[in-house]
Amino acid sequence: MSLLQEIQNDIVNPTVELANILRKCKILAYHLNLDEFKQWVDNELNGYPEMAVLPTYRYHRCPAQGYFHNRFSYMPDADIPMASIPKEHRDIHQNVSFVESIGEIQDIISSARSSDKQSFHRPWEPNFVALHCSGIYKEMQCLKAWNIVTVSQFIKILENVKNRIQTFILEVRANIPNAEEVPSLTIPQQEKLMQIYNTTIQGDVQNLAQNSTDVTQHIVFNDANTETFSKLISAIEASQIQASIQSELIVIIQEMRDSQTPSQFREKYSKFMGSLADHMQVVGTVVAPFLPQLSTLLPT
Repeated sequence: MSLLQEIQNDIVNPTVELANILRKCKILAYHLNLDEFKQWVDNELNGYPEMAVLPTYRYHRCPAQGYFHNRFSYMPDADIPMASIPKEHRDIHQNVSFVESIGEIQDIISSARSSDKQSFHRPWEPNFVALHCSGIYKEMQCLKAWNIVTVSQFIKILENVKNRIQTFILEVRANIPNAEEVPSLTIPQQEKLMQIYNTTIQGDVQNLAQNSTDVTQHIVFNDANTETFSKLISAIEASQIQASIQSELIVIIQEMRDSQTPSQFREKYSKFMGSLADHMQVVGTVVAPFLPQLSTLLPT
């Protein structure tokens, strides 16, 4: 049985995992000497790298929500209208990119099915939240924001990959029946193969826009910034907050204070805001006065 026939049979066999089908496609890509096909298979098997060019099926429009609060009330799952986000940032915050490998996607789907979970949160960058989200609801500050990603969107990615492989195989067999039998294709056959790949596999693509982080840059806090951390720790220690929650928050604050790079500070700030959201009812009034100053420390 030819490799083309094997792949065609595997596509319609529900017991064969997609990752194994892709590995056979990689062998086929080398046999056909089709570099673009090799790269696509590698990206699907290993996940798409940062700033890669993504196929359109790896983008999905996802609603956004956030955790908003003030000193008197809170909104834990408030919708974020895209019209409230600066126009230049709307596309990336509603069209979510899915860069995970096929194996990771299969694991996510399996885990969701076993736990009966239908959706997940994709968190937004904490510095973007601090700079652009606190004015969405009047007199409410946004602690964190996210897109809601559904299991069905991951399933659609698997189906898209399968459908593209199937169409590619069928088109190759129909238009270049001797593709596997000859040591090298003629120039017209190579051109036809590339045309088939472009129309069946590649299709439309988009550049993956991501915020880049200069990890070589270092943070230096001035005396006023350091004093903010000290006052925040003192306020928590003097409060009636449960001791275990106090310890958790103080450790994270110290980690923020000791951050050496912008990426480290963003990570610790996000961790702090997540912990704060978990305990907002008991710590909100203590921590709220310090949040505006902390948000100004986020690197742009």
